[in-house]
Amino acid sequence: MSSSSPSFARLTSTNYTTWSGDMEAWLKLQASGALFPAPGSARSSNHPLPVMTTLLSKSTTPSAAAAAQAELLEVKTLELQDAWDAKSGKAAGWIWLMLDQNQETLVDGCKDNPCAMWTKLESMYRQKKAGNYFNAYDDLFSI
Repeated sequence: MSSSSPSFARLTSTNYTTWSGDMEAWLKLQASGALFPAPGSARSSNHPLPVMTTLLSKSTTPSAAAAAQAELLEVKTLELQDAWDAKSGKAAGWIWLMLDQNQETLVDGCKDNPCAMWTKLESMYRQKKAGNYFNAYDDLFSI
């Protein structure tokens, strides 16, 4: 896949359901792996690898092999963190670019975190109230 612009409409105040499905699918299709961290996923911008490195570096085993292994783990952790940050930044950028100008203010405070952007937009447009379900069914059955 290429990193060309998505071919679907930007998010407006009326097309969240369609936009969110299209945006999620488009991000997943990117060869660069710029998949946003889904809310509730095990990996986020603060994934647990640095914690593991800290715990291993405080190990009571004084052997040189253990120290070398801890250092190698720390280097790998930093590489993974850098790769994750790059993917996260790319996903945040695409989400921002696919917002209508009127929608940008909703996520202005978290535009560097795609998970927070996604959660904020979802909370704005997916109201989980019985009234919304009733209105949707009423509209459906009145056709």
